[in-house]
Amino acid sequence: NEYNRLIANNADVLRADPSRLKLYGITTADLKPAIKATKKAVIHSETHDALKQNLDKLGVNYNEVKKHTSKLTEEQIIDMLGGGDKTKGSCASVGLAYVGQKDGLNVLDFRGGESQNFFSYRYNLEQITKFVKEDDVKRQVARSTITAGNKLLKEVEEGKEYYFVCGRHASIVRKKDGQLQYLELQSSNSNGWTNFNGNPKYTLSQRFGCVNSSGMDVSAFMIDVDAFKDNEDFKSILGYINTAESKQKKGAGGYAK
Repeated sequence: NEYNRLIANNADVLRADPSRLKLYGITTADLKPAIKATKKAVIHSETHDALKQNLDKLGVNYNEVKKHTSKLTEEQIIDMLGGGDKTKGSCASVGLAYVGQKDGLNVLDFRGGESQNFFSYRYNLEQITKFVKEDDVKRQVARSTITAGNKLLKEVEEGKEYYFVCGRHASIVRKKDGQLQYLELQSSNSNGWTNFNGNPKYTLSQRFGCVNSSGMDVSAFMIDVDAFKDNEDFKSILGYINTAESKQKKGAGGYAK
């Protein structure tokens, strides 16, 4: 009984103090299964807990996200995630799923419903930016979403990928060989990296729904995809996006939104 009590309450101390084990006739080998079963609990941020509470109140089902057993290529990730969007518009959440996939997490989207609604709200996306260091988040404020987005795209560094939120759309953006590109994941037939028009403002207008004027200051932001690596808050919240393959609302008849 004493052995079980000590194991349950302080496995790490026992592991570090073999002499105490000997008092109960216990060897380190005896203890290994108990140590494995009593891993330290992950402590999440207040921001994570608030988002989780709201998602639970909305009745969004939780589907735990696990690591892939082997590393996927970028092409495999795009093929796995992309498809004609049959929801009201899953650009924000499928973009987050891509970020998770790049970190080796097996997460799918196109769940629709309250999950899609929740992650489409700008406020909730802003809360997710708090999971990472402020230096990893780039922001621009202007009188039009086209201006804010265009200024932000000028900060895209060659070889990096960013989760980009501007106007009425969210996507992954990058610069490859000097060419700005965004990642299309909602098409029924042509998912993958797509070049911005020679004048990025055109693509911001046509694909991102940005406008030339606004009666107030508006903002755009982007987050370095690598900033989410091994982030327990992010991994946990992805469980509210993660969708069983058979339940994804995508395919023929769906389209980019």
